[in-house]
Amino acid sequence: MRRTLPYGFTVVEMLVVLIIISMALTLGFQSLGQWQIAHATLERMSANTRARALTTTWWADSMRGLTPVDERPFRGDAESLDGLTLAPVFGQSGAMTGVRWSIADDPDRGLVLELEENGQTWQFPLDDSQEARFRYLSVDGKVSDAWPSEGLGLEGTNLPAYVELLVRDTSGREDAWTAHVIGPLEQPYKPMYFDDE
Repeated sequence: MRRTLPYGFTVVEMLVVLIIISMALTLGFQSLGQWQIAHATLERMSANTRARALTTTWWADSMRGLTPVDERPFRGDAESLDGLTLAPVFGQSGAMTGVRWSIADDPDRGLVLELEENGQTWQFPLDDSQEARFRYLSVDGKVSDAWPSEGLGLEGTNLPAYVELLVRDTSGREDAWTAHVIGPLEQPYKPMYFDDE
């Protein structure tokens, strides 16, 4: 008579397989959790980078479009600047628009770059920044913390050649956002006013 062997697994074999599967699942879930943390950190960093790049571009475009007008001369110091631009951030491009950029300390967000345009105010965070200030450069490269600058002998020039925003982060590294004023630095014409008679 022939003897048949039983088919299937023993209890010990089943326990070994279950232990191996549970270890694989544990390692898989740990890796998934680490990946999710890394992905969230990367998304947050890239969102901050995109926001800063957009703020830099808007500020530089606004500075490039500055226009000299005697009725509203450009004024600036280390904390704010005020003038007319042909490249407003939120207005019609090409329309002469009054802008005021300033550096403010928001209790919730830290340092922010604040824009006042068309009666509205927007704040753009300067993440991880401990200090920021404006500087003004003349055509011949002289630097001043205020414009117009009497000390540079440029009383007849309405606009600086360059406007610079220096931003120092918490590690002490300093970034310079520099924008070249494209238009004429002095008012090229005098507006003519006609009497309605």
